[in-house]
Amino acid sequence: MNSFTVEEIKQSVDYQWRMRHIKTYMAIWGVISAITLVVPLFATMSVGSESLVIGFAIWGLTVVICGLFFGVFALYDYSKARSFVRHYKNFKQYETVLDSPETSYWYRGAIYYNVRIKDDNTSVLARTNACFSGMLFSKFTLEDYNNKKVVGLLDPESERFYVEKKVN
Repeated sequence: MNSFTVEEIKQSVDYQWRMRHIKTYMAIWGVISAITLVVPLFATMSVGSESLVIGFAIWGLTVVICGLFFGVFALYDYSKARSFVRHYKNFKQYETVLDSPETSYWYRGAIYYNVRIKDDNTSVLARTNACFSGMLFSKFTLEDYNNKKVVGLLDPESERFYVEKKVN
């Protein structure tokens, strides 16, 4: 069906986009955990050590709640990335041009593309994930991918086109 290896899939746009989300969620959780640890420490310096236990209990509860909240999103992205690696051999490889951008509803400031794939006598309209953005820290910018030819994999069941890389 396609000629990609697992290592090439792990370097693909879609896989890297998911991994970046996981790192972002864990970084936000780490920052919140660090900030909420510092606050009880400073509060107990002025009040006394008897409230240190209460401060650490509040901190622990905050870490657990935030960990569960961000962990759910990270787990979702991890399961999608892992599913992609497990099932990529079932998808057909195509080249197409990313020329029909749409603004994502779920991912603020992100762009997905509608692509038309022609296979034999049929034509399939598929959608990419919202990997692309013109924002400051975006890994996959619109300037690099808009109106460019890419190679990717089409999942015919979900009508999803997974962008692997640009074609030079």
